[in-house]
Amino acid sequence: MNRIAYLSEDIYSSFKKGKRYGKKGDRVTVISESGHVVIVEPEQGVRFPLLKTQLITT
Repeated sequence: MNRIAYLSEDIYSSFKKGKRYGKKGDRVTVISESGHVVIVEPEQGVRFPLLKTQLITT
């Protein structure tokens, strides 16, 4: 079962300058977890990785 969480900060791409994947407070679904990294999917449907510290879990 996937969990719902919220972004604790704006998330930008490391490779594409200026591409923002999500903004602070966006609701995301946690798809996968491995160590300190999670894969999330916002309501827009583009999956991206981030650190667990960048999430607020409910």
